Amino acid sequence: MRFDCGVLTLAISFYGLNRAAKNQLYIPSSPLTSILYYHFNDYLGAIVFAVYVNLLLRAVGWKPIQRLRPLLFLALLCSVFWEGLAPLFLSYSTADWRDCIAYLFGFLTYWLLCRMKPEAPPAPPDGP
Repeated sequence: MRFDCGVLTLAISFYGLNRAAKNQLYIPSSPLTSILYYHFNDYLGAIVFAVYVNLLLRAVGWKPIQRLRPLLFLALLCSVFWEGLAPLFLSYSTADWRDCIAYLFGFLTYWLLCRMKPEAPPAPPDGP
């Protein structure tokens, strides 16, 4: 849980920095600024969503999702919902296939972070 809270804090911090840079700095237009302005927050949102799902699963006593296939399936569901279904019902929502790629990379990043986290040390044995 501490790991997920750390990832969540980091992702939200990067979101805030990206938002502040977007609103406060003038950066000449380029493909990189386009990615940072329009898709980086989707990438971070996917990481936050993966953490959120795992925090909810832990809250009800279920095992968190940290394997690649379930995370990729979750990325697919997010892409279908946010980029396929949401634009049908929300006038301010638009479909963008590049956002789907950002979601995929966000979930892959979360999976890589899960693989890199150190294992918890074994609990000490109970008393005599």
